[in-house]
Amino acid sequence: MRNAILRHHIRPRPGKASSSSDDCSISFGASPAIHVAARRIREYLDLCSSFRLIGVVTEAIDATASLLSELGDHEAGALLFGAAKRLNEETGNPSTFPERPIYDAARALARTALGTERYLELHREGELLALEPALALTRTHLETIEHGDAVPLQGRERRPLTPRELEVLQLVAVGLTDREIGDRLFISYRTARTHVSNILGKLDVPSRSAATTLALREGLIRLDDMS
Repeated sequence: MRNAILRHHIRPRPGKASSSSDDCSISFGASPAIHVAARRIREYLDLCSSFRLIGVVTEAIDATASLLSELGDHEAGALLFGAAKRLNEETGNPSTFPERPIYDAARALARTALGTERYLELHREGELLALEPALALTRTHLETIEHGDAVPLQGRERRPLTPRELEVLQLVAVGLTDREIGDRLFISYRTARTHVSNILGKLDVPSRSAATTLALREGLIRLDDMS
């Protein structure tokens, strides 16, 4: 199943060898194909998670990191590649053909774009993630891509979040609902919902998944706090 997803939606650019050290670009074709790839990877992730197929679910992290690199979000891709490396080693799920050349190309693309030092810094940070936070972050990125939520790559001037809003945002990032956030912070459901609404407005994003992506990209929340 995973091979079919990757072969049809993540492929080397036509006429170029993905394993070449001189050309590490990969292509997902037209924009709609990216949304389809994200949806199918998310479905694969959800299926494996529901049956606790931990030995193969980490494949979705590598695939998502490759999508992010192709889309130009190399920092998010480097983080997930770090998480995938550690979790693949822990679960005994090394990348194999035909996926491995695709992932290698995406890693090289991110490393070239970021520079080796920054890439390795983010990669090491990703390795700190435990399984569940890593899968939650992966799902967030997939949902953002799947639904086409616009997340600006460059930070823009905006109103700062309050300490309480940052607490709420951290819980949003790990997938808690408004009611669960209220229970965790000992505030009412309506207050939690208001905080989430204010966060989306201040960050100028359309959804919770887009807010998580932007917050991680701009360092508003930290991955080690999600472990």
